Amino acid sequence: MLFTIEDIAEAVKKGVPTEQLYKKFGGFSVYIPKVMPDYEKKVLAEFNGYNHATLATKYNVSMNTIYKIIRDHKPKQAKLF
Repeated sequence: MLFTIEDIAEAVKKGVPTEQLYKKFGGFSVYIPKVMPDYEKKVLAEFNGYNHATLATKYNVSMNTIYKIIRDHKPKQAKLF
């Protein structure tokens, strides 16, 4: 059976005893992203051409991630021939 983070949060909010939480959700892996879902838009808005490192630190991602965001949203140049 699959559970969502909402299922776990709801059980905790309801005050389910710890032992029952272990039995129901024990061994279940939860992925919580380290950045906000909309951080790419913020990076693009704040990027000034020189602040790659600052943005990487601010949004807790690598500089390569910042480079990729910028590259992926850069307008494509038209081919001349």
